[in-house]
Amino acid sequence: MKKKVIIAVVLIVVLLVGGFLFFHFKSNNKPKEYEGKITSMKLYIDNHKEIYYHAELHHSKDRVFLDVREKKMEKLDRRFKRRLTDKNLETIRDVINKNKIYEWDGFNKGDKDNLKGQESFTLEITFSDKRTLKVYGYGKYPEKYTERKKALRDCIEKLIRI
Repeated sequence: MKKKVIIAVVLIVVLLVGGFLFFHFKSNNKPKEYEGKITSMKLYIDNHKEIYYHAELHHSKDRVFLDVREKKMEKLDRRFKRRLTDKNLETIRDVINKNKIYEWDGFNKGDKDNLKGQESFTLEITFSDKRTLKVYGYGKYPEKYTERKKALRDCIEKLIRI
């Protein structure tokens, strides 16, 4: 009888410790919001036919510039270069966090069988705390790609019009 009680107690302890460890590591592996300042950024969107959109941060001395180039249907060619403040960089980071774009980190997929007219994209961002966001795709896209891409582009467009 004593043996059965000891075995039951040991099993309960093992299950509790195992359950705690499982949930602890599972919750720690979830993507987390970014807190550091954006130190570099590249956003490239290209469907190799109609749309070409590049937004990139450039540094000059102690200044940060956002350089945006866009072509549509070979007719419209836009290029904007704007100096950004720390507040502007926080705005971009906040859009990334609000729209959970950080969940895309590590996405790297493509559809090599269907290269015609598919949109390709690259998003690379480095933060001051050395965390990075790297996302690549061609014809395959991460979850909620269209709406989250739009939120990021809308933010960039708003910043270059300030």
